[in-house]
Amino acid sequence: MKDPAVLFYIADWLTSTKSMRANARGWYLNLLLHQYQLGELPNDIEELALLADVRISEYEEFKQVFEQVLKHKFKHTLDGALVNPRMSDTLRKRESFIAQKSTSGRIGYVIKFCIAHVSKDRKFHAFIKEVLNLEDFNLKDKHLLEHVLKHLLKLYRNRNRNNKELYKEYINYDSIEGVDEQTPQDDSTHWRDDFNIYLEDAKKGFAAASENSNFIKEQSELNPGIDVIQTMRKMFVNYWGKEVGWKRKKASKTKNLDWDATIRTGLTYKENRVWLQK
Repeated sequence: MKDPAVLFYIADWLTSTKSMRANARGWYLNLLLHQYQLGELPNDIEELALLADVRISEYEEFKQVFEQVLKHKFKHTLDGALVNPRMSDTLRKRESFIAQKSTSGRIGYVIKFCIAHVSKDRKFHAFIKEVLNLEDFNLKDKHLLEHVLKHLLKLYRNRNRNNKELYKEYINYDSIEGVDEQTPQDDSTHWRDDFNIYLEDAKKGFAAASENSNFIKEQSELNPGIDVIQTMRKMFVNYWGKEVGWKRKKASKTKNLDWDATIRTGLTYKENRVWLQK
């Protein structure tokens, strides 16, 4: 479910819109809110006008304001859409905060369940937090949860205090007596078997790089005269976002996709480079 709230930094808003007229400020706010709802904005002036609630009589003025002012508040994504970098960063932080709250709530539920059905030992509760991966089973299945906690209790009582990491690898939920539900297996190599999974990972990797202002600044300094954003977009559209790029990654025998390293290397190749227009 979409988070119904988004942080609004009043001082930043007043500073960034100080030179705008009231109508431009209103259009800009509408576009930011729609980016929050949609994730990104279409790169089409007529669609943007609809999202900004521009009246027919205001359309020509909106086009002029967008070209002269609002256009510079947004950047192009690898797919050609528009995003405001500050809004994207705010949304990522908000999503991370909500995810952390969700994880804390799930851990709290597990500890309460453990106290009621398995053990009241606080040290064991700390052990649970260290080794239990809450993604491995459905917490609504109380029968499964109880068996998992009892299994962990056996490990806790016989553990080697200097080798806690071994227990993270040792826990096999499918082998617990009485547990019939299959738990998800490690999917770190699934991108090898499905191009769509690979493509989604590639999109996230290139998007993260294109929205990282420190990375863009660093690479612009290391590659003078290069349009880093457009070069990355060219790399993605022409190669890494295609099946030929997928096959190249599979042939490399790599286990994990490292897009940061891929992009840094690709920026050094002359055939990839898009030069800044003078």
